[in-house]
Amino acid sequence: MSGRIGLDERSAQLQGVRLFSTCTRRELGRIAHLCTPAVVDQGTRLTEQGRFGHEFFVLVDGRVSVWHNGGRVATVEKGGFFGEMSLLSGLTRSATVVADTDLTLLVLSRAEFHSLIETAPPVAAAIIRELSLRLHRTMERSVDGSTPIRRHLQPA
Repeated sequence: MSGRIGLDERSAQLQGVRLFSTCTRRELGRIAHLCTPAVVDQGTRLTEQGRFGHEFFVLVDGRVSVWHNGGRVATVEKGGFFGEMSLLSGLTRSATVVADTDLTLLVLSRAEFHSLIETAPPVAAAIIRELSLRLHRTMERSVDGSTPIRRHLQPA
């Protein structure tokens, strides 16, 4: 359900999100124009693994769980974001995301997301950094649940 939040309030919400922490006031204003505010009930499925993605989500308030192949793999809390991988790659969603609590979100469509990347290079850099961290954490997880992958990759 969309909320009736003005541009000034959206800009203020964006300031509280680390993804946008290096943006200027002008950039925040442009980003606020792109975002659509939404309030979502606990238990709502926001993305579904294997389906094509159409939105990018910024979590203004609340917490979501990220599920991959039926197992919970991560939690994203206030200030986090998700949905970028499918929009960047053009592939299907890699995970299902479910609201653990009631949520306040800022949502961008595929076109708005790509405009964001072009409009705010600091945001693009922050998304790349976060994707790199997520990949690193995934590589740190074990192949079988007990041994970090890097141990398997180290020279003998």
